[in-house]
Amino acid sequence: MYKWNNGVNIPELGFGVYRVSDLKECENSVFEAIKTGYRLLDTASA
Repeated sequence: MYKWNNGVNIPELGFGVYRVSDLKECENSVFEAIKTGYRLLDTASA
C-alpha cells in the first residue's frame, strides 16, 4: 500500500482497461479483476 499525504492508502498494483474496446470484454475483465482481489481499477478512457 502507498499512503498519500492526506492519509489515504491505495494499493501498489492496479488493473487498467485503456485499450479494451469491446464493452462486454471490458465489463468481464473488471468483474474478474475484482473477484481476483484487485481494488485499484483504472477505467479512464485516455
